[in-house]
Amino acid sequence: MASSRTGGFARRLVAMLALVSLLLVAFGPTALAASVTPTFVDGNASCSQLLGGNPEDWHELKIDGVPVEGGVYSNAHGSVTITEVYKDDENKTIGFDFTSTPNVAGVFVKGGSGGNLYDYRPAGTAADTELYSPFGAGPGGTKRHEISHVSFCFAAAAVTPSPAPTDTPSPAPTDTPSPAPTDTPSPAPTDTPTPTPAPTDTPMPTPAPTDTPMPTPAPTDTPMPTPAPTGTPPDTAVAPSTEGTGGAALQGNLFILLLIGSIAVMWLVVRPTRQVRQRR
Repeated sequence: MASSRTGGFARRLVAMLALVSLLLVAFGPTALAASVTPTFVDGNASCSQLLGGNPEDWHELKIDGVPVEGGVYSNAHGSVTITEVYKDDENKTIGFDFTSTPNVAGVFVKGGSGGNLYDYRPAGTAADTELYSPFGAGPGGTKRHEISHVSFCFAAAAVTPSPAPTDTPSPAPTDTPSPAPTDTPSPAPTDTPTPTPAPTDTPMPTPAPTDTPMPTPAPTDTPMPTPAPTGTPPDTAVAPSTEGTGGAALQGNLFILLLIGSIAVMWLVVRPTRQVRQRR
C-alpha cells in the first residue's frame, strides 16, 4: 500500500517537472535579458512600417541571413558589431548581442512568418543583449525560428553623443620682437626717352568750286538804212529803234536826230530853189 502511494507521488512529481519545463520553454520570451520587451510583427516590414513616419525618416542597415559572431556590418548611415550569437540544440542561430554606432532606434529580428521588434525610442541604444527570433517552430510551435535576417533602424536625424568638452589651457602669450626696420634704397631715376611720333600725312584741303563768269558779248550797233530824200519832209519822225541797250540806244537816238536835222537843212535848201523855178 505504501509502495503504491510512493509510486503515485513519484509519477505526479515527474509530471509536474515536465510541465514546468514546458512552461519555461513556452514562456521563455518574457524572461529575456534584452532591455526592452519585443513586439511580434507579422511579415517583412520596413523601418517606416515598424516605427512609423515616412521612409526618408529612417535609414536601414540589413543583415541578410543569420548574423555571425564577431561580424561587423555597416553602410553610410551606421555600423553594427555582433558580439555574441545564441544557438538552439539543432545549432540554429536564434539570438545575438550587439553594439551600434550611432544609437539604433529599433531592431527587427525576423524568423518564420514574422519577427520580433525591439523598440528603443526615443533615445535609442548603442548596445543590447539577447535579442531573439519569435517562437513557432518545432512540434506545437514550442521552438524558436532560426533567424532569417535582421534590420537595424537608424533615425535620419540621429546624433552620436559628443564627448564632454574639456578645457584646454591656452598657451601664455609671448612677445615676439619686431624686426628692426631697414632702409630700402630707392632706385635711381632713369630718363625715359620720349617716343617720336610717326609722321602722318596731312590731307590737303580741297578748294571749293567757284563759278566762272561767262563773258558778256559786246553790244553791236545795227546801222539804220538811210531813207531816200523826198521833196516833202516827212510829217512824222521815225521812231527810234528799240534794238540794242545802253550806249547803243543813245547812239541810235543821236543818229536819228542828225538825220532829221540833215533832212530839214536839205528841205530848206531845196524849197527856195523850187520856188525860183516856178517863178520862171
